[in-house]
Amino acid sequence: MLRVLAPAIAQELGTVVVIENKPGAAGLLALNALLQGKPDGNAVMLADTGVLIALLLQVPDRRSLPPFSPIAALGALPYVLVARPGLEVRDVPALIALLRNHPGRYTVATPGQSSIGHQAAERFQRAAGVHLLSVPYKGGAAVLADLAAGRVDLAFVSLSTALSAVSMGDAQLLATSGLTRLTELPGLPSLSETLPGFEAVTCVFLIGPAGMEPSLMRELEHALRASTEQTKVAAALALQGLTVAPAGSDALRIRLDQQWRLLQIQSNTKKDDMTSPGG
Repeated sequence: MLRVLAPAIAQELGTVVVIENKPGAAGLLALNALLQGKPDGNAVMLADTGVLIALLLQVPDRRSLPPFSPIAALGALPYVLVARPGLEVRDVPALIALLRNHPGRYTVATPGQSSIGHQAAERFQRAAGVHLLSVPYKGGAAVLADLAAGRVDLAFVSLSTALSAVSMGDAQLLATSGLTRLTELPGLPSLSETLPGFEAVTCVFLIGPAGMEPSLMRELEHALRASTEQTKVAAALALQGLTVAPAGSDALRIRLDQQWRLLQIQSNTKKDDMTSPGG
C-alpha cells in the first residue's frame, strides 16, 4: 500500500519520499523507532490497528497510547474469508451450518494475534456460535500454501492475497469482513449479511513523533488526501480492498482513542473468561 502512495505523496509535497521497511514485533519496532525521532516531518509511519493490538499484547495493563502525533486517517481495510478448494460449501450460511454440526472439527489459520486475520477469526466464531481449531502461522504465504494443500480449512486474508489464490484455484471466496460489500467485488457478500453487525477491519493511518506542529500535520494530511484522489492510486487501493475515508488529526485521535478503549474491553473480557469457573 505504501508503495502505491509514496510516489503520489512525493509529487504532492514536491520532495523525495523514501520507504524504509522496519519489520518485526507486529510493527512495534517501527513504532519505537518513530517515537525516538524528531517531530520535523522527515519521518512518519503508515500504521494500522494491528499496532494497537500489539501494544496491548506487549503490556496488557497499559492504560493509554504512547505519545505520537496523529496526522491523518487513510481508511479501513477489511479482509476476506476464504476456504480450501475442496470444502463443500459455497456461502456463509452453509459454512455456519457445517461448523455447528461438527464443532472443533474444522481449522482456521490465524497469522499472529495482532493481525486482523486473527481478530476476524475470533469474532466470527463468537458471532456465529461455532468452534474452530486455530492453527497459528507466522505469515500469509504459509497460510495460502496450506490452504491450497488442504491442510487448513479456512482463513481471513487480504483481498489482494485472496484474489491471487483464487485465480490459481487454490482457494474459494466466501465473504468480506467489512460491513458492506467491496466496490471491486460487488458479488461477494459481507459477513454482516448473515451475521448482522459483524465487522472486522483494520484502520490505516499516518502518524509521526510527538510534538509535530499542527501546520505540518495539515500539510501532510493534505498530501495524503490528494494522493488518494489520483485515479491510478485510487484504483490500486481499491484492488487492495481499502475503503478510502480520509480524516484529519482530530478525527483520527478520537478514532484511535475509541479503538484503544474497545481493545482494552475485549482484553479484559478474555481475562475474565480465563479466570471464570470452567473458563
